[in-house]
Amino acid sequence: MDALGHVNRELCILCLNSTPAPDAGTVIRAENGREIGVITSSAMVPGEGRSVALGYVRSSHAESETAVIVCEDDHEIPATVLWHE
Repeated sequence: MDALGHVNRELCILCLNSTPAPDAGTVIRAENGREIGVITSSAMVPGEGRSVALGYVRSSHAESETAVIVCEDDHEIPATVLWHE
């Protein structure tokens, strides 16, 4: 019952250090490997060789400048939380 009275996940903007942009539903993990969220949408940044994404991230990891890992297929993409709602 720890979910009563507070928000467990927050909508965040993530900056990913790679292209192409990950698909919706891609898992977001903390640096320790724990699953902390999911990508809802993403897009490549033209001419910059990186992507941005929206995703729901556990409140404990939703602070700006938090390092996270986006796990797509068999590889991990380093990412940073840029902003949270």
